[in-house]
Amino acid sequence: MPLIRLASLILASILISSPGVAQSRIAPALPGWTHPTTQSGPAAAYGVPLPARVGASYPVITDATPSPGKEVVLVSVNGEVTLLSSNGTQLWRTQIPGAVCPAGGEKVYSSPAVGALFGDGIPYIVVGYGGVNEACDGGVIALRASDGAITWDFSLRSFHASRGTTPRFVTVYSTPALADTDRDGKLEVGFGSLDHFVYLLNADGSLRWSYDAADTVFSSPTFANVDRDRSLEMIIGTDITGNRAIKPITRNGGILYALKTRRTRIKHYPFRSRRIIVWQRAFEQVLQSSPVVADVDARNKGAEIVVASGCYFPEGTEDKAGKWVKVVRMRDGRVIRTLTTPACSSSSVAIGDVNEDGRNDIVAIANGARTLGGPGEAQLLAWSGNRGELLWATVPRDRERSDPQNGTFTSPLIADLDGNGSLEVVVTTLSSIGIFNGRDGAPLTCQTDDCDGLYALFSPQGLSRVAAIGDVNGDGALDIVSGGRLAEGDGGAFAWSGFRSFLRSPAGRFAPYSAPWPFFRGSQSRQGT
Repeated sequence: MPLIRLASLILASILISSPGVAQSRIAPALPGWTHPTTQSGPAAAYGVPLPARVGASYPVITDATPSPGKEVVLVSVNGEVTLLSSNGTQLWRTQIPGAVCPAGGEKVYSSPAVGALFGDGIPYIVVGYGGVNEACDGGVIALRASDGAITWDFSLRSFHASRGTTPRFVTVYSTPALADTDRDGKLEVGFGSLDHFVYLLNADGSLRWSYDAADTVFSSPTFANVDRDRSLEMIIGTDITGNRAIKPITRNGGILYALKTRRTRIKHYPFRSRRIIVWQRAFEQVLQSSPVVADVDARNKGAEIVVASGCYFPEGTEDKAGKWVKVVRMRDGRVIRTLTTPACSSSSVAIGDVNEDGRNDIVAIANGARTLGGPGEAQLLAWSGNRGELLWATVPRDRERSDPQNGTFTSPLIADLDGNGSLEVVVTTLSSIGIFNGRDGAPLTCQTDDCDGLYALFSPQGLSRVAAIGDVNGDGALDIVSGGRLAEGDGGAFAWSGFRSFLRSPAGRFAPYSAPWPFFRGSQSRQGT
């Protein structure tokens, strides 16, 4: 896919301040993460300060230290990784060296993954970096979670220099996924890059292999056993541009791959290499969405792959292809179900039994931008995994306003926030986080100017489209954390709690505080399963 229009695609990190003031009540802050009790409170009283705003990078909640409670990992757009304690105190901050470059713009779009890389129980934070600028490096770095010490740094500029190649961009928009693909107790690291390659690294940051995808890779990988051997395969989406010089020719669109992960003497695989590809499936739209593995179709035995599209082809038109979410058979990549969306979407789906029928359901966001063929407002949608029928659709709003681009590189979250056994769906819109009843999509937090007695999760200077759910302070209840900005040029982290006291969701059948999809990509290892 040509990169000259990247600015139109990288909108997930845009923060839009809130004009005017409403008098709705604000959800309680997690202790230490203080904010006013109404939206008319002073802007300076909101959130925990960060060195720069959080953009497209989703936070993660993890247990990084022996201290009570858990910690929150956030990555700012300038490439600084920050670990906050359960009460919002900064424990450490580390600058990603490769994200220091003279070019302007954001230096990190990737989200942090956490896992015990070496199988010894010690957690590490792994995150991609790189700005969309020819002067900037890109790559993936691993930090020790307890103190932020750099363990290894896989620089893509260095990688290409060793091969004598000079790609224009080496940005890692993809979020690394961590998995023990070969059952040796250590975790491998998979990701894609705008340099047109897909990578698999060993736990120590050394290269296991690279695959030339022949076009940009925005998608994040997942891992699953596709061919029933002992190792897991990497499943990832890529872009592809039509090229008649390649035999057989390629057509504009995207490719979903299942790639082998085992160790071989081969380090670099060319485009379409049968030595690494288990199967591949071409689509008419780029695959910027990240695939998910889950059992969502009762007609098919075992788990399936669920993936949305992206929003690029056809160029020069507002009628974009890819108005769907596809359910794909694991063993061969065949599409077994297509779920229709109002417009194209690079949103990654969330999985959970929101209608409580005993089967996993699918939740996603479709773009609303008219320039992408949308109806003017982004829509949050849920489909029955059992039958594939649309359960509900709603428009997330922030005091009457909607964000038409809300389906751009975003993902809903699913959890029982108030502990009464029913599941809620969470998504950020402009300066608020919206919470919706998983059964019917009814809003449980403020959507309008008068709020009708509902509470709001709000930041006056704007939130990123990112959040994470977990029991941060160890009190047995779930909290929501997010990133954004406190003022122009300054970042902020925010946390809300106490949902049991105000959310008013109906009771359900699940264990209290169940959380089937609390993070982007489902878990802190970002495996997408």
